[in-house]
Amino acid sequence: MPVRDQNFETHNLNSTIEKTLGILSLLFHRLESKFDLSGHMSGIHQAIMDGTINTETIDQEQDNHTIQSKIRAPYKSHFHHACVYTELAKIKQRECDENAAWSFIAQANYQAGLTFGILSTYLGVDEEEVLSKHCSKAARSRHSIHDPERKEVVKLLSYPSSGGWKSEKEALECHHRTT
Repeated sequence: MPVRDQNFETHNLNSTIEKTLGILSLLFHRLESKFDLSGHMSGIHQAIMDGTINTETIDQEQDNHTIQSKIRAPYKSHFHHACVYTELAKIKQRECDENAAWSFIAQANYQAGLTFGILSTYLGVDEEEVLSKHCSKAARSRHSIHDPERKEVVKLLSYPSSGGWKSEKEALECHHRTT
């Protein structure tokens, strides 16, 4: 049955790939402080060409396995897949294999949609983020102005003994001996 509504936009492969790259650009800007999608995509292209990214690595990542011994948050994994499938669509388009290109670009848009959905509801857990937050928390507690030992060291350094203190550690050790 023919479509009677002429308001539906028809999509060709080129425009669909360009729209997907636009979506990835928005996502990449949201995910990375250093905004260089073309450089990112070039790296993915090279990894596909040299076999670093292949069906096995994608399957492992989709099965929530680790990549390069690191856990990725789900939104980062889906974004990575969207980029990989977009690059595969571009490769297949250049090879004049439109069926495969359409299949890959459809998968890329699906992965991009998952990325948007997860980002809007749940950021997930990423090993680098957890380590960074843990280190930041430890540093804040070490340097907290409310830390009683730190307050005492500051007080001792402000009013040193007649010989002075060589370091915070010496002042603190002296304070512990006297209290």
